[in-house]
Amino acid sequence: MKKLWVVILMLICSSLYAQTTESQKNSLLGLKGVMVMVADLDPKIKSDGLTESSIQTDVESKLRIAGIKVLTRDENLKEPGNPYLYIKVNSHTSGNRVHAFQISIKLNQTVFLGRNLKIKVVDCTTWFRVGSIGSIGALNVSSLRDDIKDLVDKFTNDYLSVNSK
Repeated sequence: MKKLWVVILMLICSSLYAQTTESQKNSLLGLKGVMVMVADLDPKIKSDGLTESSIQTDVESKLRIAGIKVLTRDENLKEPGNPYLYIKVNSHTSGNRVHAFQISIKLNQTVFLGRNLKIKVVDCTTWFRVGSIGSIGALNVSSLRDDIKDLVDKFTNDYLSVNSK
């Protein structure tokens, strides 16, 4: 029963964030680059071949190919808004090594409230997409990297649409 609720919740979340709004795209305007952060993965999905380091490498490579600067931690601390792209793979593993998963990607940055510019909100999500939701067998876990790359493509398209060279 718990698994059913996890899947239902994932489906609801994906329908809520299926499209990027104009305000989300506009929040990318003027960014000089982004730092990449990958959330810790569940140990069971890691043991089947998906790792934080492989995701980090894939995402950074896609950004660089698109012409988006990948910021180091030190560069990010100096960049207005401290923007970072956050990749998360939620997963739940059944006893027969089938992983239910949901992949999301979001851009977080520091923002100021319009009603009082002295109030700073740290780590505000200004761009968000939920990608693939489903289940996958242990032998195919590494194919989730392609789903993550597809989400990064959506980010780069939105970024480049407001930051034309």
